[in-house]
Amino acid sequence: MKTTFGTVVVTINTVVADVSVENPNVASFRCGGSATEISYGGEVVGEGKIPAGRAATWRMRRMNVTVEVVPARIAAAPRLSNDLAAENLTMERGFELKRGRGDFALLG
Repeated sequence: MKTTFGTVVVTINTVVADVSVENPNVASFRCGGSATEISYGGEVVGEGKIPAGRAATWRMRRMNVTVEVVPARIAAAPRLSNDLAAENLTMERGFELKRGRGDFALLG
């Protein structure tokens, strides 16, 4: 997929995000299927799914999450032309882990 903005062609379709979940607790942590987002200019331009999983006691679980980016959403951002002129295209990321069924909430 290509989106043209002026003379700039945006061809990003996917981003691979390295997500780490650290569990400093004495009990394992299980999470249900969750999501991650990439935002640009305050608008969500990409989304991906984090599979359900488990972080063992005192361990870190790392996973690669593929995020599908919609180039048309980036091209529609009002600040795109200014950011391209400044050669600085900053995007934000975020994710939320949902507890798995029957698990307890961890404090801390």
